[in-house]
Amino acid sequence: MNTLSSIDARAFRSTIGLFATGVTVITTRSGAEAYGMTANAIASLSLDPMLLLVSVGKKHAWRHCCTLRHLHRQHPARDQEALSTFFAGSWKEPDPPPFTFLPWEEHPELDCVRLDNVLGSIGCRVTDIVEGGDHWIVIGQVLALSQGAEPRNPLLFYAGRYWQLGATTVHPAPARRPVNAHPPCPADRPGCRRWVPSLFSTQHAGFHTAPRGDTATRGM
Repeated sequence: MNTLSSIDARAFRSTIGLFATGVTVITTRSGAEAYGMTANAIASLSLDPMLLLVSVGKKHAWRHCCTLRHLHRQHPARDQEALSTFFAGSWKEPDPPPFTFLPWEEHPELDCVRLDNVLGSIGCRVTDIVEGGDHWIVIGQVLALSQGAEPRNPLLFYAGRYWQLGATTVHPAPARRPVNAHPPCPADRPGCRRWVPSLFSTQHAGFHTAPRGDTATRGM
C-alpha cells in the first residue's frame, strides 16, 4: 500500500484510472483554425446556471486555453474509437480518420465548431479559466445542446483502455432527488451527517489542429 510520501504520478494515474468514465472530444476555434482534444476530465458543475468544466494540461494546450471564448463537448459512440485516438495524439496512421467539423448554425453566438455524427454535443461560452496545479480548469456556461437522431452505445475508458457497454443488465439508478434535497439523516444514528459527493477524474491529452477544409493534422 502506498503512503502519502511514496505516491508517484504513475501510481496516482493508474488508481484514478480504475474509475470508469465516458470519452469526450473538446473542440474550439481560433480564427480559421479548429482545434480538438480528447478528454475525460470533464464534469457537470452546476444546473443553475448550467455549467460544466474540463481540465486541460498546461504543457499540451495552455496557449489555446488562455484565449478560449467558446468550446464544444462531444460524446463519441463506441464505433468512433479512432476519432478519440486521433484527438488524443495517439493516432499512428499517415491519414486521419474521417470526420467533419460543422458550424452550429442554429446558434450563431457560438463562434466554434462541432463534430458531426456523434452521440451528443454541448456548446458552451467560456466564463472562467482557473489555474489548478499543472492544469487549467476551464468553466463553460451551456448555451446549446444536441443529441443524435438515433440511440447508440457510448465509448468508455477504463484502466487505460477503451471499453464498450456489454449486454449484461444492471440495476437501474435510483430516482434523483430534487436539486436542493439532501440524503436523509436519521436522528437515531450516532455520528450521522449530511454529505455531498465529490467528483474528479484525470486522463487528458493536448489539442490537435484541423486547419481549413476539415483536413486534420496531428501535433502542435
